[in-house]
Amino acid sequence: MKRKIFAAACAVLALGLLLTACGKKYLIVENDRGMEYAAVTDEEGNTVVNDDGDIVVYVTDADGEIVTDSNGDPQTNNIEFPKVIASGSTVETADFKLTMPDGWTADTAGMFRWEGDTTTYVQVVALRELEAGETLESCMETESATAQQIVEQFREEYPDTTLESSDCTVGAAADAGKRLDFRVPNADGSMLFYSENIYFVHGETLYKAEYICQKGATVPDFDLGAALGSLTFKG
Repeated sequence: MKRKIFAAACAVLALGLLLTACGKKYLIVENDRGMEYAAVTDEEGNTVVNDDGDIVVYVTDADGEIVTDSNGDPQTNNIEFPKVIASGSTVETADFKLTMPDGWTADTAGMFRWEGDTTTYVQVVALRELEAGETLESCMETESATAQQIVEQFREEYPDTTLESSDCTVGAAADAGKRLDFRVPNADGSMLFYSENIYFVHGETLYKAEYICQKGATVPDFDLGAALGSLTFKG
């Protein structure tokens, strides 16, 4: 079966090194069940997948040695594409790929953390498949109503809490998007909590990109909409 090459080098869920007797190092990919495999890579270190989108891995024995056939060629197998693969500042799923600017690091849950801060993060999630006749606008009626209820709850203690809505475009495909900005300021004007959520539809799926600052302080000069410019979808 013809093999396709992913452009992202080292795009694996969990990275490590497996040393064989000959001293060659292999990238380790961990599937959703926690099992580790030695991934097949090209000469540039890019992970290899087959036509079905499965990751190609080496067959290894109990000692971690690569098993070869009668001709001395490494034997390979395929494993299902994990829910999330993360490397550096890139997250990839079976549906999309996103690379964030410098300073953001992807974790194995598919979230981007700002300089290791677990309270400041970005993630893109598929919320659900659209039902017949649904559009982004109809979905936003529900999402906006829910957000407004949260605002009213916060205003009981933080009366200056705000929710703002605006239009935007998302990703390389320039999908139409709706942005909801949620701000919770303290009495002295400092920010207690900040959340920016961009909703968009790609294909028949409703997605949300969220930028959360749980301590209120936002990342200097960071623009979620601009960062999503690198978002690409497969197929």
